[in-house]
Amino acid sequence: MAIIGPMLVLTDRPERARSWVDVPMAEGPLAAADRELWTAVGGADRSWSARSAPGPWDRLLIVGQAPRSQFDALREVPALPGPVATVALAGTGFHGQRGRAWATERGNLHLCVALPAASPVDYLGSALPMLAAVATVEAIGRSCRIDAGIKWVNDVMVAGAKVGGVLTAAEICGAQVERVVIGVGVNVRSAPRVRPTRFVPAVGCLRAHHPTAEVAGVGLAILAGLARHWAVLQERGPESLHRAYVDGSVVVGRRVQIWPEDVDEPGATTPLLAQGMVRGISRDLSLVVEGHEEPIRRGRLAVVCG
Repeated sequence: MAIIGPMLVLTDRPERARSWVDVPMAEGPLAAADRELWTAVGGADRSWSARSAPGPWDRLLIVGQAPRSQFDALREVPALPGPVATVALAGTGFHGQRGRAWATERGNLHLCVALPAASPVDYLGSALPMLAAVATVEAIGRSCRIDAGIKWVNDVMVAGAKVGGVLTAAEICGAQVERVVIGVGVNVRSAPRVRPTRFVPAVGCLRAHHPTAEVAGVGLAILAGLARHWAVLQERGPESLHRAYVDGSVVVGRRVQIWPEDVDEPGATTPLLAQGMVRGISRDLSLVVEGHEEPIRRGRLAVVCG
């Protein structure tokens, strides 16, 4: 991703936006395209704006209370001015894979980005989940000095507890990807109360391991990592992302069970798709599981303890 120019920062919480971009902000009217984008992601009627230093993001929108998923909103915006990043300080209607609810709390990170693209589908392929997951675990390491890992496919783990997750989507026309949307949620200050399941036995937060972790520091590190890895992906392909994803995996070398994707908690009649030791992760993100000739491409993974 090349440097575009001064980034436009839009917010309805100027006092909170200063922790992200410390530039003077002024209240005033927006251009029609910016007003459409601002309204789509849930911005309030009043807004403040500023131009920050040049960087890889064309717009950064910081919304105090998003009334819906910004991930969904960015998928629906008719046209993007360039690479756009949005932050919801709080909100409702957020979700993870397959529409599963994502609990939001103030002080945690709710970040989405949208990137115009012009790449063949088979070129990007499964690189998008790798891009999001790798950028997130690396950012946690850089900003908080915390060792984070990736639980297949898109969970971010610290010390055996889930602290975040990533979500990706691609807008495809013919054989071309025209837009990429990525959502990242990270529990920075607090761990929401979530009922433990076989797939998410524990939920944690970064503050439990780094008492001064802040949402803006983690978010800015993720934005920098996304821009950096996106540029490499566009120029050189997904090889380095794949290596980083495998290196960051917490399931390679572990015994696992794979259940159907639509299962929240397996019952007595739920079919078990696969179980065994994970020997590797292929470039298409399929799991190589001991005792199974065919790679495992879909499902929900539970790590088997003991």
